[in-house]
Amino acid sequence: MLALVLGARLLPEDFRLFARGATLFALVQISFSAFDVLLGQRYPLWGYWLEGGYRSANSLLSDEFFRGQGLASHSIVYSLCVLLGISFVLTNAVKFKQSLRVLVGAGLIFGLIISGTRSAVLAAIIVVTIYGFLEVRRVSQKLMFALGMFVLGAYFLQASNAVKFVDSLAADLFGSASYTHRLDGLNAVGDVASDRGLLGLLFGQGGASVSDLFARGFLQQDGLAVVDNQLVTTFIVGGFIGISALSLCVIAGLLARRSVGVAMAALFIMMFSFDVLTWPAGVLLLYSITGSSLSVGRSERVASGSRTRRRRTSHHAAGQQRHLTSSTEGRRS
Repeated sequence: MLALVLGARLLPEDFRLFARGATLFALVQISFSAFDVLLGQRYPLWGYWLEGGYRSANSLLSDEFFRGQGLASHSIVYSLCVLLGISFVLTNAVKFKQSLRVLVGAGLIFGLIISGTRSAVLAAIIVVTIYGFLEVRRVSQKLMFALGMFVLGAYFLQASNAVKFVDSLAADLFGSASYTHRLDGLNAVGDVASDRGLLGLLFGQGGASVSDLFARGFLQQDGLAVVDNQLVTTFIVGGFIGISALSLCVIAGLLARRSVGVAMAALFIMMFSFDVLTWPAGVLLLYSITGSSLSVGRSERVASGSRTRRRRTSHHAAGQQRHLTSSTEGRRS
């Protein structure tokens, strides 16, 4: 809540500093992660790993590399920090020069790849594509952008062994335990809803109900007692009221200006594959972005109102001047 209040009080200059700080923090995380991954250690050099004390292989690179985690002790939490930096650099909320944006953006993309988080890479691709489409002003330019993306994608699929690579990647993704685990969590919503009364549907049954549902067999039974879907988890814990509150936060962020909307879009996409709000970093990101959307919108309305008042004042002054001039000329005549 403190992050929400502080975010709501940010002025445009403060938001620029916030964006730069978040991007710098992501780069620091990447430097630690790169040092750790390139050493090829089986166990992390710092922090702790929650899944049995070891790291899984990076499917985005090869089995020779482990998934980077920075100082977050979890690859997906680490990738959330990197995604936020990518969003701010993409929309230039950091106000960097073009050459510096390219350099920092390349470092952030590298950091995202060494995390081995496929859902984060997919989120980055989606927000970059949507942002590029929205930035094109004219309809004809939008059509040309869409056509260019289609041609580029078609060429990529036809080049060398790209088709086989995409097929193998899709088979690896949709046939993986990671994908089936998340799909099972989504399919469990109907069983969970049928087990609850009206109050449970409206208000949920609290955080302790998640472990209870796992124990009773309503959620995934593959050995990993994690839902890995923030929307499903929010419904279990807070019911439709909780889903509504989360939706308001997301909508507020998406309707704000591009720099805030892109960051919220990336975070929202990640909610479909990770319990974002069970981690303090995820809660901090959500409330900071939501608060920033309120502050940026208020600042823009104040600035717009000031410009309108200045125009009205100038028009009124010009009208008085014309009236004075015409009165003077009338007396002279």
